[in-house]
Amino acid sequence: MSEGSAETSTQTAPGGLAPMVESGDLKVGEVLYWSRPRLGVRHEASVLPNGWLSFEGKPYRTPSGAAVAAAGSQADGWTAWRRQRDGVIIGSLRKPQ
Repeated sequence: MSEGSAETSTQTAPGGLAPMVESGDLKVGEVLYWSRPRLGVRHEASVLPNGWLSFEGKPYRTPSGAAVAAAGSQADGWTAWRRQRDGVIIGSLRKPQ
């Protein structure tokens, strides 16, 4: 299944946001947003317990998968999505491997 496709089976594998949920940088149910002012659009997604994102009622394993679904084309979700509470870009929350 491609990264941009919604996963409809049981999401047993941890999602891309799982380390941030575990560290407390993101909270389950927290809203992320992607503002696209030139298009007059604001997308919202929420963090699921397994580190996946829910966008328009569909689960996505990675922020980029949800961003591709929102944009309809290639998009880097790590630089697009921000925490609603403070506007922090979620990519900045990633810890070095």
